[in-house]
Amino acid sequence: MLAEYTLPRYFWAEAVNTACYVLNRVNIRSKLNKTPYELLKGRTPNLSHLHVFGCKCFILNNGKHPLGKFDPKSDEGVFLGYSSVGKAYRIFNKRTLVVEESTHVVFDESDMPSHPKELILGDPSEGVRTRHGLRKEVSHSAFISMIEPTSIDQALGDEFWILAMQEELNQFTRNDVWELVKRPKEQSVVGTKWVFKNKVNDSGTIIRNKARLVAKGYNQIEGIDFEETFAPVARLEAIRVLLAFACFKNFKLYQMDVKSAFLNGVIKEDVYVEQPPGFESSQFPNHVYKLKKALYGLKQAPRAWYERLSSFLLNRGFQKTKYIKDILKNI
Repeated sequence: MLAEYTLPRYFWAEAVNTACYVLNRVNIRSKLNKTPYELLKGRTPNLSHLHVFGCKCFILNNGKHPLGKFDPKSDEGVFLGYSSVGKAYRIFNKRTLVVEESTHVVFDESDMPSHPKELILGDPSEGVRTRHGLRKEVSHSAFISMIEPTSIDQALGDEFWILAMQEELNQFTRNDVWELVKRPKEQSVVGTKWVFKNKVNDSGTIIRNKARLVAKGYNQIEGIDFEETFAPVARLEAIRVLLAFACFKNFKLYQMDVKSAFLNGVIKEDVYVEQPPGFESSQFPNHVYKLKKALYGLKQAPRAWYERLSSFLLNRGFQKTKYIKDILKNI
């Protein structure tokens, strides 16, 4: 950890504390299928606040060290870990040379020295390329986390993808999506699978490993596992009319995104799905999950989310327009 960012040795205690902090939240005990944090606290840990040890960050000046009128309002620092008494981060302030704890921190993890340029080998001829040379080339690279797994076994061998899968299952817990029950005798059970995708920013840099658990909806039977599936979507012409009207009236428009939207849709049918591959219950390996909410991949998932969103908006005073179709006909 210290060598990753060439940090001095006197930060070794900070590295040990951070390593213990992270391992207690991601290291799964195989027999119990839980992390040490879950065994102690009784709840799954939140991993959204984790950052790369030693990365560059900027800490807001809190007034203890006044800056001049033209000086920056934040100091550059080095991320060293997490506070043991609160939700603050431990930052080494490069200006004051003091380790501070603060919640007002902006992280810059774009510069990852996991594979320095001087360690990148050139393109040798095919005749002299060996397996040993290939292993040497990739030994300094964040190789696995940059690759999208093609199987659950490959994903379980990478700690970054394990974290992504745990975060997805945490969404299920927070949204109360399902409950573990005995396998029904006269009801079909829909299979599940993991879909792995690297999310990139505008410049093409990978910023997140996204794992999504989906149902094998192609095995569902109409009239038994689902009924209606149609969910209306906004036409492009309708969006243009809205934008034009907002400009004419000088309205403010707000845009939002619902995280894991389909997990909020309530389904009416009794649907059972298999346990997530790689995360089966050690106590009840033959049990299945009965869905309370929709799951990605189900035939009725889009409609369930539409009905939930529509009901939410109507109950808060919004109204469905009756004139948009007539307007579009005359355009």
